[in-house]
Amino acid sequence: MNTSISLQFAMPIAIRGGCAVLRLEPHLPRPHDPDDRVLVATIGPWELRDFAEGSSFARFFAKHGIAHRQLYARAVGLSILTPSPLTEGEFDLRSIDGERWATRSERALREHVSERYGAALPDGVALRALARWLPR
Repeated sequence: MNTSISLQFAMPIAIRGGCAVLRLEPHLPRPHDPDDRVLVATIGPWELRDFAEGSSFARFFAKHGIAHRQLYARAVGLSILTPSPLTEGEFDLRSIDGERWATRSERALREHVSERYGAALPDGVALRALARWLPR
């Protein structure tokens, strides 16, 4: 008598816009999940992502004058949230392999991302501009 049991597990899902979406690749947890934001622009290999205009997140941050943007490098699975009161003024980095790292120093961030991931951040002017509040 064969008593082995074969179990199959469903891939993780996310709920987006009221619809279940099957995730086919590893993903980052909130607040680093790029699916929580919309693509605003690309800067080299980096995606600039922000909350969709009119979303409850966008309204909350606008009300409090906070820019809480995300730089996402899909190729290396790396997310960086720009400094805000929610990150205590630090760049907040999370990687698909589970690393979590934070710093106030743009220079330290550049060095870490370069050495650990072989990636180059956008230039300093662009990086600082991303973190500034721009009214919608």
